[in-house]
Amino acid sequence: MRTAFSVFALMGIISSAHAAVDLETALSKVRASCGGISEELNTMKTLAGIGTAVSAVGTVAGGAAVATGVMKNNTDLEIAAKMEELRNKQLIGNDGGWKRIEPDYVEKAWNEFKNSDEGSVLNKKSETLGNIRTGTLAATTATNIAGAAVGGVNMKKARGSLSEQVSECLASVKELSAAYGQARISRTASDEDLGRIETIVRVCDEWSTVDLSKIDNRATGAFASSVVGAATGAAGTITSALANSNGVRDGDPIKEKNLNTASNVLAGGATVASGAATIFNATQISVIKRASTVADACEGALK
Repeated sequence: MRTAFSVFALMGIISSAHAAVDLETALSKVRASCGGISEELNTMKTLAGIGTAVSAVGTVAGGAAVATGVMKNNTDLEIAAKMEELRNKQLIGNDGGWKRIEPDYVEKAWNEFKNSDEGSVLNKKSETLGNIRTGTLAATTATNIAGAAVGGVNMKKARGSLSEQVSECLASVKELSAAYGQARISRTASDEDLGRIETIVRVCDEWSTVDLSKIDNRATGAFASSVVGAATGAAGTITSALANSNGVRDGDPIKEKNLNTASNVLAGGATVASGAATIFNATQISVIKRASTVADACEGALK
């Protein structure tokens, strides 16, 4: 009888020791997997802040390109009206009758316009506005490329390291919770230690309430918008430069008008894309702040 009692007592001692080891092992896993998430989130928050600033600059530059394009369009309409007057002079005599049409009457009208004081001013204004539009579109393109680079890093972090680390953290918290329950039943830990473990489990399990997909979605949205802005801005820059080239300005008014219209539309598209990237980055920061609250509380409990 005593032998049987001794065996059961020994088994109880071994079981208690095993439970204590499991509790300590589980706690070590939580420290390893849940620690450092705050730092990861702070990095993402910094990147999102940079993305917000960069895309905001792109939005302003794109808006300037659109405004400049509108001003250029108005100037070109004024030039077209003046050209119409000069062409009519080449075709209609002082008596109101039709003149003999010269083969190069359009070219003569254009040369007369360019050499006039008013024509020189308007033509120079149109060219300058075209150059400004090209420059601001190039700036929009550059900022969107930078925004895409930052957004790409943030997107990879949201889908990769952050998501994986939080999953590992929750899995280890679950193990700690099981070990805590066992230690509480077997009384292998002090009430003070059990209370501390219970707090860690409760606080760190808050990660289960954080929707990481919101961070991922906003990072993806910022990246995609910046890519669209970069592509649209680049196309607009090329189109604007071509529309403002001497060969097009002096030789093909219809082509010039079409290219100017296209570059203005592309400038608008790049501006919208930059604005969308700004919003995605800004809202991502607010979501990260919520996650950071949980991370800070969890890591604070583990100290």
